[in-house]
Amino acid sequence: MLVENKLEVFTFLPIVESLKQNPGFFCIISDGNRFRENDRIFRIILLVTIVLSTCLIIFVIYINKTQKKLEQLSIYDSLTQLYSRYYIISRIQIENERFLRYNKPYSVVMFDIDHFKKVNDTYGHLVGDMVLRELGSIIRKNIRKIDSAGRYGGEEFLIVLPETKKEQAFIVAEKLRNAVNKNSFPKAGKITISGGVAEVTDDTKSYEDIIRSADKNLYIAKQSGRDKVVVLEKA
Repeated sequence: MLVENKLEVFTFLPIVESLKQNPGFFCIISDGNRFRENDRIFRIILLVTIVLSTCLIIFVIYINKTQKKLEQLSIYDSLTQLYSRYYIISRIQIENERFLRYNKPYSVVMFDIDHFKKVNDTYGHLVGDMVLRELGSIIRKNIRKIDSAGRYGGEEFLIVLPETKKEQAFIVAEKLRNAVNKNSFPKAGKITISGGVAEVTDDTKSYEDIIRSADKNLYIAKQSGRDKVVVLEKA
């Protein structure tokens, strides 16, 4: 009911006597405007809650996506799409632990691109990046699903071959070398790679030993003419 331009709410409560008659009523008058104000405040609070909840959900989704991107950056090399240096070393550590616990063999192949500096100097770093990207694709196509390949640094790469003896690892490395030889790289044309193979042995004290051994064999391949795979040094 409007009383002097104000909304008033009247509530009537009957007065009941023992004879069940209603001799009168209690009249309770409430300010309707106060109800409307409370309703408005409630609606504002509800709206703010919905907005804040939505913002929180969006923020959580953003954080999750950002975290996944950071994880991918730490696992994969952005140029070659192979594993990063950090991650490929962690794979070697895992295989080394399996060898120490269960005597499971594994081998490592380290190789790099022959005369890669000349490629960069002659054609520029953009072409050099194209060569690295193409090489990453060739590596992925020529290893097993259980193998892991990563960019160790610059033009150097590491392949980890679980439960693989050095003779088998040599075959894998030669297959990869031949695949690179047959490929024509964009603008750079033909390139070659050199590799060193190492197998874990009882003398291997840490994962660093097998990397060092593969690196020594790679050095021998380089010194003896390049475009070859060497397996001589023991880990």
